[in-house]
Amino acid sequence: MTLCQSIFMELARTEAKFFGLAKLPLIEIPHHPSGGAREGEHRADAEGAIGLVGEKLALNSPASLKEAKAG
Repeated sequence: MTLCQSIFMELARTEAKFFGLAKLPLIEIPHHPSGGAREGEHRADAEGAIGLVGEKLALNSPASLKEAKAG
């Protein structure tokens, strides 16, 4: 799983495919210019991604993979 700023998502998908990882889970984090983020914006972005990371981890857990194969 990779966290990636919005501005780099297309590049991340291209690179993942190039390296044979087309199904690499990518979590998009909103992009803020390095010097232009206001206090708390990065924290808010990270907190917003926590649910997505949890979902991806749950979907890729051994138990969920076993269930998917059985279903």
